[in-house]
Amino acid sequence: MLSVFTPLIEHNAWNNSNLEAELEPEIDEAPSWYTDAIVTNEIIIREIMIDPLGDDAGNEFVILWNNDSFPALVGGWRLADGSLSTLYTFPYEYSMMPYIPYVIALGEGEDIESADEEL
Repeated sequence: MLSVFTPLIEHNAWNNSNLEAELEPEIDEAPSWYTDAIVTNEIIIREIMIDPLGDDAGNEFVILWNNDSFPALVGGWRLADGSLSTLYTFPYEYSMMPYIPYVIALGEGEDIESADEEL
């Protein structure tokens, strides 16, 4: 079981944090589906198209970006709108590679596997 952990940071008499803080994760055993991905807070939203006007109404998208230098485990993450209805759920074992845009789109069109693929 891979547990989420909070770093233990020591403070001195002036309440300054010790820069040599120790991280003490609680890792029992990696799940069978575990890869070398990490849990990160470096996933950022690069662009959003919400409710476009005109004939392309419904063709909404979000572009996500892993700003970390390691793959990020995002399996089970969900995108939702203001009504909190889930629009997209990442597959359970999904990892986002670093520095690559990930487009999640609603509407009509053809799925592509990578940014190198021609439209």
